[in-house]
Amino acid sequence: MARDFSVLVPIEIGTTAVAYDDTSAFAALTPGQKVMLQQGSQGGFHVPLKFRVSLPPAVYGLSKRASRVSDGAAILRQTVDVTIDATDGGPWELQPATRMFQCPVPIGVNIIDTPVLYVIELLDTFNRPIAHGEVPLVPDCPTSPADALAFCISICNGK
Repeated sequence: MARDFSVLVPIEIGTTAVAYDDTSAFAALTPGQKVMLQQGSQGGFHVPLKFRVSLPPAVYGLSKRASRVSDGAAILRQTVDVTIDATDGGPWELQPATRMFQCPVPIGVNIIDTPVLYVIELLDTFNRPIAHGEVPLVPDCPTSPADALAFCISICNGK
């Protein structure tokens, strides 16, 4: 039976307005939009995501998942804690962005130019979802510098 997400608080998922600046402004995403994979300090590639949600101040579990749309192949599954502080009445926004680790991928799971479903959920103290957001995006390797493109292709194609 499919889960009914309509009973959960909606989460608006976005990204950073400036590449490699996790503290830059919130930038809205469109389902199916291409997003540039960003290389991390240890050589892997990530998609930075931000989100907005209207919940009372508290510590919540932050469930981050990514899976290939075509077959549901898992790419990322991680849960960490996040503290939502009081706001001035508007939605709370994650600051800085959270990095959705993408590559290297599991063997056989290509994500280059392939739709990936990104899911963000906030969990209560019993690990039950109370807020949910998801967006399908198409990760793409950076085109410069040339060595980053070649390296990205080599670790993000699942071979």
